[in-house]
Amino acid sequence: MASANPSVDALIASTQRYYANDEFANQVFNGRPMLKWLKANGRTKEYDGGAPILEPLISEESTSFQWQAALTEVNFAAQNGLSAAQYNPKLSSISVVLDMLTQWQNAGRAKVIDLWNTKVMQAKETFSTRLNRSFITGDGTNVLEITGLPVMVDSTGTYGNISRTSFPFWASYEAAVGGPLNEDDMRIAYNTVSYAIENNFPDLILTTRVLLEKYESLVLPSYRKEDLRIADLGFNSCQFKGTPIVWDPEVPAGLMYFLNSKWMKLRPLAGANFYMSDKDTVGKQLANGMIIAWAGNATSNGCRYLGKITGATA
Repeated sequence: MASANPSVDALIASTQRYYANDEFANQVFNGRPMLKWLKANGRTKEYDGGAPILEPLISEESTSFQWQAALTEVNFAAQNGLSAAQYNPKLSSISVVLDMLTQWQNAGRAKVIDLWNTKVMQAKETFSTRLNRSFITGDGTNVLEITGLPVMVDSTGTYGNISRTSFPFWASYEAAVGGPLNEDDMRIAYNTVSYAIENNFPDLILTTRVLLEKYESLVLPSYRKEDLRIADLGFNSCQFKGTPIVWDPEVPAGLMYFLNSKWMKLRPLAGANFYMSDKDTVGKQLANGMIIAWAGNATSNGCRYLGKITGATA
């Protein structure tokens, strides 16, 4: 893509003498509350190799329980009900390339901004933005991309190599509103995924700006409490039943997710969690380059504890 200002390329932008600021201002990258929330809750966990990624599951109760008389034989029948969801790791990369002539010019007293370091920062920000986007929008149509919320939080289909038709415990809550959002829709979704397990309720509601503002219009100002946990991550939010609501521009229109970090993870492969190669020459060219790579996938070990509202409007 051409420079936003056709009269100023990367070299001129970084080596001109007089500037009001000594760094490039971000005009592209949005905040990434989804990734920061997962990381803050310890749900970005590396795995030590092997394919596929397996998330162990208990899929049914033991059938050996019984009420019995004093000398009745204990039921020692073999038990099933232990399995695992299966996820294939995905691979992604980005490169940083800068010709040596530009690097030599971007030096000495003329250098206001280190162009190489800025390009590395640009690559890292791009990588995080794309990973966040894939987590929120990856619907499985691109087999090379991680499988994100559209498939993880769904009531039908196959996810993690488990059929939701054959195993209903693997289905998420899903409700099509098809009209203005109201608190009853949110309450039903929240309570449905809050099963009777200790501290098992959504700890993030992720939605669009339109639906967040709709919710804000439904509640009294005195109830619009900011969640300090999300504020500490650098994002404004309000609460529903004590759970923070945040919006992300990547969330498609009409969607509101009820998420529980206990049951979802971002699983990078050890050694490939934002691997960065050395800065080196590129082939036979007078240029330096480096590679940043990431491998892994998004996973869940409890889809029934996740939910979504679809088709909601303001």
